[in-house]
Amino acid sequence: LWEAGALYFDALFRKPSERNVLALFQVGGEGTYKQVAMDDESILQNVLEELDKIFDGEARKHYVKGIVQNWSSEPFIKGAYSYNDYNMAPLREPIDSRIYFCGEYLSYDDQSTVHGAAISGRNTARRLVLDSAS
Repeated sequence: LWEAGALYFDALFRKPSERNVLALFQVGGEGTYKQVAMDDESILQNVLEELDKIFDGEARKHYVKGIVQNWSSEPFIKGAYSYNDYNMAPLREPIDSRIYFCGEYLSYDDQSTVHGAAISGRNTARRLVLDSAS
């Protein structure tokens, strides 16, 4: 379910369960910038209000528990999503054969993913070893 920059999805990914777990992934857009500045309880109330609009007032009736993970408020993270649409090639090159960069943001095809970070790390480590041998 996509609603104004917010992606609501089945957090159990169709696994058998007696419970219904709805998750929200929100990135970019005006609504996101307003939400990340709020405290967790205000974010939760905003989401419930939006879900009540989507589900004709039924969301709060069936609501049991909510957890907010606002990555933008984490002091050492300040966000949780990356996407690049510009040339990252310079960052893939080492500086003076001493400084190497890696991370999901440098992945060719898998930005913003754990496996993109792992692939980038492996490739960078391989390059470092090869450069050290020469």
